[in-house]
Amino acid sequence: MFWIPISYHYLCMMKLSIVVPVYGVEETLPRCVESILSQSYDDYELILVDDGSPDGSGALCDHYATIDPRVMVVHQANGGLSSARNKGISLSTGDYLTFIDSDDFIGENTISVLIIPSIGTTAVPRPPSSSLVPTVMTI
Repeated sequence: MFWIPISYHYLCMMKLSIVVPVYGVEETLPRCVESILSQSYDDYELILVDDGSPDGSGALCDHYATIDPRVMVVHQANGGLSSARNKGISLSTGDYLTFIDSDDFIGENTISVLIIPSIGTTAVPRPPSSSLVPTVMTI
């Protein structure tokens, strides 16, 4: 897991965008999403990108969006992992951005342990202007 700061707002809470690309993970998606939704740090948006999943993963994504307002779902034709991540980046509104694979999960307080120490520091400098994420980087 890595963090990409998108803008420098030195506030008490920094909104985090979490992008989870989803494809064929009907069995593992619940554990992944529930591990995110149960975090003690709750100033985040969870963007689930259904990349044309042939199983019930897309319906699971929709279910989570109905039970938690922090969850956003987008369905797209299969374009692969990079396409799904890029779609999530384009929709993100957070001050920080991270990716979590849909067959993984995170432990309790993972987000708090990682993001709170970085608030108000330059410990994770924003990369210079790049073609990788120009639509979400602000100065």
